[in-house]
Amino acid sequence: MIAKRLYSSVFVTTVVSAFLTAAGSFTAMGSAEEQQKSLQELQSLAERGDASAQLRLAKMFEQGDGVPKDDYQAWHWAQAVMLGAEYDREAQKTEVYRQAEEIFLRAGEHVTPEQFLEGLKKAEEASLAVARKNYADGLQRYQAAAEAGDSEAQFQLGEMYRDGFDYAKSVDWYRKAAEQGNGRAQYMLGYTYYEGSPEVSRDYEQAYYWLLRSVDGEDAQLRTMLDEAATHVPQERRMAIKQEILHRVHQAVDELKRRAEHGDANAQFELAQDYEIGRRVPANPSEAYRWYRRAADQGDTRAYAPVATYYMTCGGYVYQCEDIKQRDPVEAARWYVRSAEAGYPHIQSYLGEILAKGYMVPRDNERAYFWLSVAKAQGNNERETLRADIAAKLPPGRAVGIEGAAAAWKQGLEVPARYQGADFSPFVVDTDVARIEQAILLAAPPELFVQYVDADQREITMRGIMRVVDGQEQARLERFAQAIRAVEGVTKVQVFPLSSEVIDGTKQVVHFKLMVLCGAGQRGAELTPHGASFRIIHSFAAHRHQGVQHG
Repeated sequence: MIAKRLYSSVFVTTVVSAFLTAAGSFTAMGSAEEQQKSLQELQSLAERGDASAQLRLAKMFEQGDGVPKDDYQAWHWAQAVMLGAEYDREAQKTEVYRQAEEIFLRAGEHVTPEQFLEGLKKAEEASLAVARKNYADGLQRYQAAAEAGDSEAQFQLGEMYRDGFDYAKSVDWYRKAAEQGNGRAQYMLGYTYYEGSPEVSRDYEQAYYWLLRSVDGEDAQLRTMLDEAATHVPQERRMAIKQEILHRVHQAVDELKRRAEHGDANAQFELAQDYEIGRRVPANPSEAYRWYRRAADQGDTRAYAPVATYYMTCGGYVYQCEDIKQRDPVEAARWYVRSAEAGYPHIQSYLGEILAKGYMVPRDNERAYFWLSVAKAQGNNERETLRADIAAKLPPGRAVGIEGAAAAWKQGLEVPARYQGADFSPFVVDTDVARIEQAILLAAPPELFVQYVDADQREITMRGIMRVVDGQEQARLERFAQAIRAVEGVTKVQVFPLSSEVIDGTKQVVHFKLMVLCGAGQRGAELTPHGASFRIIHSFAAHRHQGVQHG
């Protein structure tokens, strides 16, 4: 009997699934009895929250396909799709949502005020039911992990109880997570004591203690609350609290270092973050790189992008590199590829830009389009304009094929090898402009760092920084320009010094812009590289912290 019921369930699900994906008319499906049975199953799926079933019903009622035409029912089921995605941004980007939104607007023009009010009432009831279910599911999902000591689950449980206005329980779970060092739990615990509630009395000393433990100097609201709480706490208590917190910090760092030295990848990554941003320990780029690299070598994918940054910038900015040999742009690009292949959408998008603009490796529009498309498939559209520009440059039909490869990659299927991997050959070029661009990079003196490169069919534009060593930076820039003029295909070179700047109070640099016009010309002298790899640098300031926030 169980086997028969299971077979029947599988059969019905298969039939309905085929029906949901079919492009044809509902009335074209078998006998009237079969249509009625399928309609009942479709309605059952829709009532259980299946968005595809809800959309199919909306279409049927709007078109009168297999059911009487009914704008209100079409509007109702389209609205159900939208309500189901109310708190899901990814679902709101789907084709199902887009079509439901269109039906909702079209059918809504024919809905009477009475029907509209009735629909809103039903929608509120449905939304409340979904919220209750999500709340119950969330409690069940986090409870076991929280009781087992997982600080993040404890924090999330505290958040859920707070959302449910059970402040006493929320404080209990916040405290458990806060005691384990969860910064967000410390903040919320301090905030709860600062604000007070019917179940939790306002306590400025507790607020001061927990806000100070979670303190972030860049959080203006936190600083305001901390300063206000401090006015209600005697100075001797404030000093005692600070001493206790300092002692706790030293203990926590010592324990973290012990775990990191014994090979704990999570501890290595956390310690690297501390050294990178100066949290709990003085900032130290070299130590940050050392621990990121140890975590990365153990397979912690969160550390791949930070390792790339340190290969590129010696810890954030190129003028922190005392020795040019510390930098390896090609190795940096390889680590970015590893991070992209590990599934981080913002790195996939950035890798697409690297490949499209030749920041560290030769330009490769097809590979760039692949990674930009992978990022887009995962909801990252921050470089959609660049992706569209590349698509326009690709041969007819190539963009569609690459998009198919990106979709296959997301599903874990095999894709052409040339789109993946970290094998870069920095001196292989396929156009005159690319050849000239690399010759320029090879000619750059050791004191010069190129921050940005862009090129079209005839013009190359660069922006960069030259470190001031002996006051001869203008002469060096001019010799650099003369070397570029000798490259075959270069017809005009202009160098524009932009401004001077003192970095860290000791290192002076000059910002400059270089413009090179390319065209037919006579072969000039060959350029001699100043180093083993071309020196091209892009500012990674906007990407440094993104690579360490995943987990």
